[in-house]
Amino acid sequence: MTTATVIDQVCQFFGGAYDAATHTYRSPAVAGLSVVRRAWAKRDDFADYFAGQTVGTATGCQMVVQIPDTRDRRVALPAIQGRRKVHYGIDLHCFIWSKAAYAEDCQDFVYTLRDAIIARIRTDPTLGTGGIENNAFQVGEGSEDGGGEIATHMEQGATEAEGTKAYLLIQFEAHAYDVA
Repeated sequence: MTTATVIDQVCQFFGGAYDAATHTYRSPAVAGLSVVRRAWAKRDDFADYFAGQTVGTATGCQMVVQIPDTRDRRVALPAIQGRRKVHYGIDLHCFIWSKAAYAEDCQDFVYTLRDAIIARIRTDPTLGTGGIENNAFQVGEGSEDGGGEIATHMEQGATEAEGTKAYLLIQFEAHAYDVA
């Protein structure tokens, strides 16, 4: 399993099938999420915050999936046929744009989005891969504390003349065991 395979699977889990024309995943499985990306677009298209949403939706989100760190180590013997454990640190950067009348409406959206993303992860901690048993990865399984912790960080929304922007970061670990 490569890092590119993992990031693609995470993007598909949250954003649906890959759209090669736009380099995005545009069929999100989480309400309020419009587009999932593997990297931030060179040019921000505000329409992407609301892609696929009901006309008149006041608040939308683009998610950028990043794997900022990995750790690869041998965990079993014998040396020739041993297994390796790969740890992927996964960051879900959620950029929110709101045209709602009040910044509080945007903040309430962020809380709801956070809960929905965590609920989605908890419904399938393999993120659609079938997990470690199927030579894929699993959220939290195999972590040192047996956890599966999901950490979140939300920044206070910033109000501008055109609307309110906010940021939500969701972080978790995924683990894979491969034949070395």
